[in-house]
Amino acid sequence: MMMMMQMWFENTIKTTILFKDWKTTNAGNYFGSLVAVFLASVLLEYLTSAADTLQKKMAQANRSDRTDSLMPSQTVIVSTPFPQKLALSAFYMVRVALSYLIMLVVMTYNVGLFLAVIAGFGVGHLIFRPTRMALSESCCEEGRS
Repeated sequence: MMMMMQMWFENTIKTTILFKDWKTTNAGNYFGSLVAVFLASVLLEYLTSAADTLQKKMAQANRSDRTDSLMPSQTVIVSTPFPQKLALSAFYMVRVALSYLIMLVVMTYNVGLFLAVIAGFGVGHLIFRPTRMALSESCCEEGRS
């Protein structure tokens, strides 16, 4: 017997999420699942931001060790030591695994779960992603006469 997966969004509280045993059968289960999915999306945004920060700190530490004698306009390419590469790679694998799990939640085609994922990404982005921009004077001089 072949089972077909639905390919359209539906708005119901009875759904199965990721695992055979993670079923929502009432409003309480469903609400708890919405909160869990929301928090997973916020967590993914946090992990992405933390990975960017960690990578920048590692690069800065490696750069400061090797660039003391350089002039300000010189550029140097510095390789990352293997233990740091290994840590960044492990961190990346955790982020990718969580990303795929969240994608599979969206693929349940449940409206509430989809909105919880989107809201979680939005709130996580708002909280954890920097919004500072560096402007140089050259960017704004073209329009001046």
